[in-house]
Amino acid sequence: MLKYESQISITPNIHIHWVLKMSILDSGSVRADNGSSSEKFPAMVHYIISKFGERGIPKTLLAKLCYFSDFDNYELYAESITGEKYRKAEHGPLAAEFKNSCGRLERAGKIKIRETETAGGNRMSKCISVADPDVSGFSKRDLEMIDWVIERYGRYTTRAISEISYNDIPWVSTRPGEIIDYELIFYRNSMTSVSDDETEELESGSD
Repeated sequence: MLKYESQISITPNIHIHWVLKMSILDSGSVRADNGSSSEKFPAMVHYIISKFGERGIPKTLLAKLCYFSDFDNYELYAESITGEKYRKAEHGPLAAEFKNSCGRLERAGKIKIRETETAGGNRMSKCISVADPDVSGFSKRDLEMIDWVIERYGRYTTRAISEISYNDIPWVSTRPGEIIDYELIFYRNSMTSVSDDETEELESGSD
């Protein structure tokens, strides 16, 4: 049952690919877990960081790219990439293992985390990759999805990406601090839903 039903109006996406995905749901083949989250999630974190080169990526943006990678993949293929659980945190969706994964990568010498200051004088943590990421646990389709999410959202500021995540139905429909249900992805609106054209683009790239 959707949470906060009396406070928000949620209309299912009526796209062809949504109907196809619902048939997958009905078949009972949906999986939120796609391999070992304990290994795949930090590997995805490292891979995303590596795509930003020496300039690094703000932690807030990194957290959102992880969320959209897993949830967009679930919208399109009815499974997440990492199987990671995400909570409704104060500043948007946040993976349960995000902080631990960043710490593990830093202690292993794979990334550096630097404290910087924004133009407005606020503190910001940026992650920089200092080693090649291990992508052996990902399929070609996994990496294409992550790359597509980076292309779609990677240019946004931390404030802008946070605002987008605040309007994503899975986050809106979840109580503060609770785990976000992946199946809420099928009630997304046009702001964050993977469109039919984007679906065709991703599927053609996986051929």
